[in-house]
This record gives sequence, C-alpha cells and structure tokens, in this order.
Amino acid sequence: MDQAASVVHGFVRTPEGEPVRGAAVTLLTPGGRQLDRVVSLADGAYVVAVPSPGTCLPAVSASSHGARAAHVTVGEGPHVHDVELTPGGVDVVH
Repeated sequence: MDQAASVVHGFVRTPEGEPVRGAAVTLLTPGGRQLDRVVSLADGAYVVAVPSPGTCLPAVSASSHGARAAHVTVGEGPHVHDVELTPGGVDVVH
C-alpha cells in the first residue's frame, strides 16, 4: 500500500499577530531540493505538501516582513508550523 503524502500547515503572522498575506512558503529537503511552494492567503494560512515523513525545511519570506526558516520533523499526519515574521529580519535555524 502506498503511503499518503502529508502536509505542513499553519499561519504566517507578524509579532503583533497580524496575518501576512502573500508570503512565499517554500518547503525544502535538508539538502536544499524544493518539494513544494505556495503563497500565504489573506488570513496568513498556508499548506505545503510533504511526500513522505522525515525532516524538511519550510522557508518563509515576505518582502516587507523579512524571512524565517527552521527544520521540522513530519510524521505520519499533518504537522502544524506557525511562522512569525519580523520586518527586516532574517532568521534561519539549523
């Protein structure tokens, strides 16, 4: 039986809790290969597809709100990963 793909989903927000619309959310392998890419909705929501369980790197950026990336480990089911973007900030966690 084939294993169903999972997802990483959540919201992109400012430190004040305001949604960030139009943020680019790119899901990468630990080696840097792109798995999926979407743009956050008006409420800051996003969903990216994960082909199989394991570690991946959601990288989120918006021109007026900075960028942030952090490794997450996805199991059998959906993984919630909310992101806070700080204007002018760049934060990459290895």
